[in-house]
Amino acid sequence: MHNKSRREFLKKAALGGAALSVMRASPGAAQSKPAIKIDTPKTPAPMEYVRRVDFAAIAKSGANERFTQILFDHTSGAKTCSVFCIKTPAGGGSPAGMHVHAFDQIFYILSGTMSIEIEGKQHSCSSGSLIIFPAGVPHRNWNGGSEPTVHLAFNTPLPDPNVPFSRSV
Repeated sequence: MHNKSRREFLKKAALGGAALSVMRASPGAAQSKPAIKIDTPKTPAPMEYVRRVDFAAIAKSGANERFTQILFDHTSGAKTCSVFCIKTPAGGGSPAGMHVHAFDQIFYILSGTMSIEIEGKQHSCSSGSLIIFPAGVPHRNWNGGSEPTVHLAFNTPLPDPNVPFSRSV
């Protein structure tokens, strides 16, 4: 998600409840700005101690759509980290290309195979892989396969929503 769009998305999500984002992408093409869909209740919800990935929403998203479900962040009670579930379509990848973060980013691959580049080395990471991108280390991820990848993304410490999420390098 582009930094400006992400900030707008998080501001809207701050109203409470779960938030979903869908980005349309053509295989092999740069991803466009997200078409944001947000489902927010009128009043803030109490802390949800158990959160579920919305696999039905992932399945409903189009083959060329990048899908993001915010599971836990500053809008839902997080103090130390954020957790997202992300579907990357075939041919899609990091909207920022090669980039760095001011926080550690950890991915757990639920399905598909994600390609990554970190410190000049490329890796192919299948379902069950845990990927660690330390803060400040240039990296990128993409889906070079023919099927979508789905992964959990953990960011720690909790990213500041007023600071760009990533910086291109």
